[in-house]
Amino acid sequence: MTALSEGNEQSLWWELLLRIDSMVLTGLIDSAEASGLRKTVMGNKFSVALVFFDIRQKTDAELLAKLRHFSDKNVFHIIQICTEMEPLVSVGSLSSYVTGLSKALQKKGYMVEVILPKYACLDLTEMQGLREIEAELYSYFNGQLHGNRIWTGIVHGIGVTLIQPLYYSSFFDRERVYGYSDDFERKTGLDIFF
Repeated sequence: MTALSEGNEQSLWWELLLRIDSMVLTGLIDSAEASGLRKTVMGNKFSVALVFFDIRQKTDAELLAKLRHFSDKNVFHIIQICTEMEPLVSVGSLSSYVTGLSKALQKKGYMVEVILPKYACLDLTEMQGLREIEAELYSYFNGQLHGNRIWTGIVHGIGVTLIQPLYYSSFFDRERVYGYSDDFERKTGLDIFF
């Protein structure tokens, strides 16, 4: 996974801490719970940056639910790495299964994230908060390390990470997901990029 730059991480932590304070002031939580949530945020700085990147799009109630969920150490963080997700890119039935399973797992209380290639043919109209993450992430493919651009956003309440290879950009910069003579190479390369 990626990490935010140090300045962005600190900004995120402070924003989270200030939002926790505002929850006390509005009576959403008491000071004892706020103290525990602050300790969770400060004690898990790296994880917090990955999980709460979309803080500005959350209401206090949504953020509180996510903070409480995050502070529960018995909860699984499920990451689905796949080629399709409805409504972003849908070729077959896989896309609806990925989205449906992600929603069902979230309803059960699990933290779910989906990772996809950043295809040129993505329909981003239903993605909220799409932004590029300023971080260095490299993939090993064909005997060498290659840089990637990372994008994050939210689709139907599910955190989505899009990976865009820089050197092998032609792998995913196409009009369709499948139907090319190099499909096998691209899909085996996909495993390496993730």
